[in-house]
Amino acid sequence: MDNVTARALCAVNKRFYQRQCASFSTTRTTPWEGWQLCLEWARKARRAEGTQTGDNAGARAAHGDENTAAGIARENGNAGPQIARRSEDAGARAAQEGRNTDAEDADGKGNADARAARGDGSAKVDIARGNEGAGAGAEHESENADEQSDMRRRQGDADAKTLRSEHARPALSVLDLACGNLRFEAFLAKELADTDLAFHTADDCDALVKGAPWRPDPADGAALGNRAAGSIRWHHQSFDVLAALDAEGRSDGAALDAETPGGGPALAEALQTPRCDLAVSFGFLHHIPLPRWREEVLAMLAAKVRPGGFVIVSLWRFLENPLLARKAEATHEHALAELGLPPLDAGDRLLGWRDEPGAYRYCHSFTDGEIDALAASVGHAVTEVARFRADGRDGALNSYLVLQVE
Repeated sequence: MDNVTARALCAVNKRFYQRQCASFSTTRTTPWEGWQLCLEWARKARRAEGTQTGDNAGARAAHGDENTAAGIARENGNAGPQIARRSEDAGARAAQEGRNTDAEDADGKGNADARAARGDGSAKVDIARGNEGAGAGAEHESENADEQSDMRRRQGDADAKTLRSEHARPALSVLDLACGNLRFEAFLAKELADTDLAFHTADDCDALVKGAPWRPDPADGAALGNRAAGSIRWHHQSFDVLAALDAEGRSDGAALDAETPGGGPALAEALQTPRCDLAVSFGFLHHIPLPRWREEVLAMLAAKVRPGGFVIVSLWRFLENPLLARKAEATHEHALAELGLPPLDAGDRLLGWRDEPGAYRYCHSFTDGEIDALAASVGHAVTEVARFRADGRDGALNSYLVLQVE
């Protein structure tokens, strides 16, 4: 397929979503079954406690100032609020029992003995306060006991959800390319109700986003349901990724370079998001007509994820479903003639919509070999950690590709 035909197919899809936005959105309201399996990697993508990147670079630690164990963990990225809380509890017990407790490392491994470091067998470190220079002296015992007593009173009076929010780890940041009517965001908000979330969404059909049944508005308590325990931030960008790819191809005067980080200058600069923990794109790659463009989009998603984070994409395989394949064949040849298009590549079809005249979508049905090639195209930057099939009545309508960024 040449660029002229690819450009024409992109125009077909753009016209479809502009005209059929409302009717399409009404058929896209329930979560995909495959998303339940994706939750495993969404949870793993949540950065290690105390790590500061992207949205959370300025986030404070769950407790104390920079001299506490949490503050130390925030700087070295090896520990987090849970360890800080364990340290506080241990220190409080030591104060109450009138004894001192040996200090642990900020990463919780306990391989640093304060007495050996000081050369003084009688001095021990007060881990509750992260004080590396002195033991818990008698002058602090009364103060620590009072502080612990106050903490217990506050905990007894506070709502448990407020406490979970107060001590929450940094937000899980998620990039959703071609987000549509925000179905995946609504799904995550419900399934990860105790998690702070930072959504970065992009789509070129503004009407789909504006008409979404659920929008991540932190002020709308009713819409958030039981999300009192976790906050939500949301940034949306109106972004036509295919137009950006085409513009880059024209400016280069050649095929896009799949090795270029971020999918090439035009694509990387146009998508204005930080590096996230998780990047997804569901129900979109089958709308991309050129294999090299699909590779570019996958490379861009990988470049928008921090090391250790994950990229998850779905790949539609409708021609393997007998009913959908028959529907596709029934409209394809007629649509080619009506639109004045040449024969398309293997796996490419023009699908109708509710028997409405002139309503066509370009879609590609993927094969195992194409998915292998797509994954290999970004093999220099990611590791494939999972591949599975889900969705549809037979549970195999989509292939999911899960990649971990190196």
